[in-house]
Formats: sequence, structure tokens, C-alpha cells
Amino acid sequence: IIDCDPTIANRVYELLEELEIPYVCLYNNFFDENNNNLAPAVMLDNYDAGDKSVGWCADHAGEFWGDNIDSSKVGLLNLGWTTSPTFVLRCEGAADTFLANFPNGTVIEADGVTMGSLDTASGYDLTSQFMSANPNIEYWIIFGCLEAYAQGAARYVETLAPEVQEKIMICNSGSNLLPAEFA
Repeated sequence: IIDCDPTIANRVYELLEELEIPYVCLYNNFFDENNNNLAPAVMLDNYDAGDKSVGWCADHAGEFWGDNIDSSKVGLLNLGWTTSPTFVLRCEGAADTFLANFPNGTVIEADGVTMGSLDTASGYDLTSQFMSANPNIEYWIIFGCLEAYAQGAARYVETLAPEVQEKIMICNSGSNLLPAEFA
């Protein structure tokens, strides 16, 4: 079972094939240039994970924000990581579902690669940066391609006034922190 960084996956795949070593990918699969899977893998349906996460928020927005929300005042902040095809698929599913539910809404792609880390501090910094730069957005759905980004977003949202916090929903796909909380 292999889990390797997507930036070196093609070379790892070549070596495994050349050396005839059997393998099954875990979490991150090997993809060709057209995003086709090259190997058996145990992983999420990543597009569906983003779709379902943001879909839940859209389905319940009326319970939290009321039923008469102007979709032009709703934004999706996608906290992603563009060098990982699996994370890209999660964010694509999130964006497509968001726009299906809020057709006049705004999708903002925040690439964690620019921060250089998949940690809560980067989630915090990306969220503060993009929310501050978009004061025209009144309601937010924040989607983290992994839990650390969503937790960082939550830490930033906690610094905002309660009346602003009430207009923000945070969801994520992929748990890299929660298991340690159970220990």
C-alpha cells in the first residue's frame, strides 16, 4: 500500500511498474495527464465528497440564514491544494454544487500551495485573506479540501463578531486531525 505526494507520483508509478512490485494506492492515486486512474486505489470519491459536503450546507442554509437569501450575497471559499488531483476534485464538486444552489453566488478558489503547507495556520491565513478581500459577500460557505484547512477557517471565524459568525458555514472532506482528538 502506497501513499505518496502527488508531485512525485508519476516517478513512483514508473518505478513500481519497472520493478514489477505489486501495489494498491491509499488516499492519493496515480493519475495520467488526463486525470485517469492508473492503479487500484482505496480512496474517497473525491468529487462526490465535495459535492455532498457543500450540498448539505446548501440544503440547510435556510435553517441557519432564513429562506429569502439573495444568492448574489453568498460566497463559497474553496480552501484547496492545486497540486493534488484528489483535492482538486473535492473543490470542483464543492463549486459545482454551490453554483447549482446559489447560481448568482461567488466562488473563490484559495490555493494552499501558495502558503506552502496543509496545516491549520494556512487555513486560518487563507480564510482571513479572502474574506477580508471580499466585503461584498454577506454569507459564506467555507469548504476545506481537508480537515486542517477547515479547522484553521473555524479559528479565524471565531475572531469575528457573533452576528458575522452566524452567516458562515464550514465543512470539509477528509479527516487528518480528528482521529487524534479521539485518542
